[in-house]
Amino acid sequence: MNEVIQAAAELQAVCQSQGWQFCFIGGLAVQRWGEPRATTDADMTLLAGFGNEEPFIQILLQHFDGRIPDAAVFARKRRVLLLRR
Repeated sequence: MNEVIQAAAELQAVCQSQGWQFCFIGGLAVQRWGEPRATTDADMTLLAGFGNEEPFIQILLQHFDGRIPDAAVFARKRRVLLLRR
């Protein structure tokens, strides 16, 4: 299985196990719903609400590594959590 698809499947499993509402966006979604193209990551939107991001950040960081130092701090400021599997 393609590495990006595998990473997306792992991310999906975590989100579904938590009962979270989410969808894949970007190049991965385009492969499914539009023109196939190469992508090196899986982008996802997670419906966390405003001001309630912390539990989502912590749970995701329990399952995946941050792509940058202080990924949680970055996520709190910018509402983008950069992860790697």
